[in-house]
Amino acid sequence: MTAQAGREAQMKRLLPVLFGFALLLLSSTEGWSLPPCTNTTAKSVQEARGWDKCFGILHFETGRFKGDKYVGEFKDGKGHGQGTYIWVYEDKYVGEFRDGIAHGKGTLTLADGRVKAGIWENGRFLYAKKPIRYGSSGFIPR
Repeated sequence: MTAQAGREAQMKRLLPVLFGFALLLLSSTEGWSLPPCTNTTAKSVQEARGWDKCFGILHFETGRFKGDKYVGEFKDGKGHGQGTYIWVYEDKYVGEFRDGIAHGKGTLTLADGRVKAGIWENGRFLYAKKPIRYGSSGFIPR
């Protein structure tokens, strides 16, 4: 058997293994996502208090935030991680949250169609996420 034939035989044995591994990765994303929160949907912050490291829906039915809705990841009973917050007047923020507040990369789409996409910190828009290269030292916001 030549070296070329030996390599071809190895590839023929390896190919089904690689194919099976790729198929497994593509078909099983459930292991990478958070589990659903208890009862999945809450009507108030009090009902979401015990939610931790899970995915759920918080639909405010009373109080100052009546009609607003948060769908996403929770930690310690607050929106934390990836999520979407929709205000009753149809503004929508999609992005990262920390302790129930927009924090990180996100996009706010206002009901009138205006959009603010970029970096948020503690609920405040800092800058657009269109970085420019600044020499070899890295990126700075534009």
